Amino acid sequence: MVSEADVDSAARERDFAYLRDLIRDMRLSPEMREYLALAVFDLLTGKIKRPAHRPTNERTRQSHFQIAMQVLKLRRRRWPMEAAIKQTADDFRCGVRKVYYSLDRFKRFVAEEEFDDERFERHELGVFTDEEWRDVEERALDWLSERRDDPEPAEEEIEAAVDESLSDLARGK
Repeated sequence: MVSEADVDSAARERDFAYLRDLIRDMRLSPEMREYLALAVFDLLTGKIKRPAHRPTNERTRQSHFQIAMQVLKLRRRRWPMEAAIKQTADDFRCGVRKVYYSLDRFKRFVAEEEFDDERFERHELGVFTDEEWRDVEERALDWLSERRDDPEPAEEEIEAAVDESLSDLARGK
């Protein structure tokens, strides 16, 4: 049968389908129905909140990465930083603050010093084709989407993944 711990866990984890099924279950005791009603009420009023350090949603992470990559692409076309940020905010229909936040999350990919880096210059000179460059982006996305105990990759890990992808491309892998 259903316990109070099950109801609490479902409420904390936002398992609404499970809670819905419990509400519809006619076999629940009146005491458990009352406890369930209180848990749903607490959810609706905000008394039960999500965990403070929950992992980011994958869609959110992808969105931030796409925003950061858009700024990077505009910067590679020699757009000024402020103009690239404003254009990206318009393109993604979001605020400038969200673009800055996205840049901060993926600063290793879009930091100012990276634009003068040999890797980007090689792409600008045509050493890497657009297809090869997309491959680097895809590898970076794959690497970032791997599940880790630490949801935020270390700056060194990101740099190592990009360096490895670019050296693989340079060697023709």
